[in-house]
Amino acid sequence: MRLNYLLAIALNLSSTPPTHLHHQQPPAEQFQFTDSEAAPSTLEEMWDLTDAVARVRIEQALVKGLPRAGRPPKVLTEHTARVLEVLKGDGFSERDTIIITVPVGKLTVNDQTISAIAAGSRVFHPGEELLVFLTRLSTGDYDIAYGPAGFYSLEAERITLPGDARRWPTFAGRGITISRGDLLAAVRMLKQRG
Repeated sequence: MRLNYLLAIALNLSSTPPTHLHHQQPPAEQFQFTDSEAAPSTLEEMWDLTDAVARVRIEQALVKGLPRAGRPPKVLTEHTARVLEVLKGDGFSERDTIIITVPVGKLTVNDQTISAIAAGSRVFHPGEELLVFLTRLSTGDYDIAYGPAGFYSLEAERITLPGDARRWPTFAGRGITISRGDLLAAVRMLKQRG
């Protein structure tokens, strides 16, 4: 009798498909990597090669996916920024809002998570004040120029310089940080130069 019982259990189990075949694993996260262009060798070149330079305050950050035929969307974060001070450029004035895009962010589309990563770049936080070097896009929006060399958080009194900027003669001998006032003074001198 015990053998018949075990045989019935075995037959019953064999007719039931394994549960792991019915449970789908979530798709793996997909990554998009963006390399930034090497920064110019001086602050003066950085100034000359960018379309605009401004001090801004981030008001909003919104992750978006730009459609691409036959491929997952290109993920980026659009930042709405209030212009506090125009240092270079004529596409906007103080108190205007501009859109600054950064090729970073995380987005889920059709149960697929896509993470966009760009070395040294990041999503900016609402309320954060930044000094930004910008390239104007055909849409009228702006990209951060030259990756991490193109933005400086002004939230602290001491600002950590990215590797490229540490080599610029303007900042030579200052180590890895510079005061907020010295950074802004160096850029404002370029504005006066014209």
